Amino acid sequence: MQTVVGVFDTVQEAERAREALLDAGFDDGGVQVHSHSALQDAGDVTDSGSRSDSHAGFMGSVGRFFSNLFGRDDEHASHYSEAVRRGSSVVVVTLQDDSQVETARATLAAAGAVDIDRRTEAWRQE
Repeated sequence: MQTVVGVFDTVQEAERAREALLDAGFDDGGVQVHSHSALQDAGDVTDSGSRSDSHAGFMGSVGRFFSNLFGRDDEHASHYSEAVRRGSSVVVVTLQDDSQVETARATLAAAGAVDIDRRTEAWRQE
């Protein structure tokens, strides 16, 4: 099993990428969109009533998600977590067949996925 991840500047771009993956024949259950803006738009508030608590809890779960996804590659996981923290949306494609990896990558790239390494370097320059 393989996982391919694409980062998009908006949730709309991520949703279009998801649709492109489904049109290319990928399984609906294997394509997920994760977005920080979804939390903001929903105005989620924890039981304590604190929106900042909700944000911290959300970002903690994002960090755990990417840590689980990338294993011991903490640097890679932190790049994707930072992208979500800064408002990007992430499309995660779980593949049962490794032969689909290149098609998934090409579909995400054609849909406008950002180069996470370049984006991370730009953040470091700020």
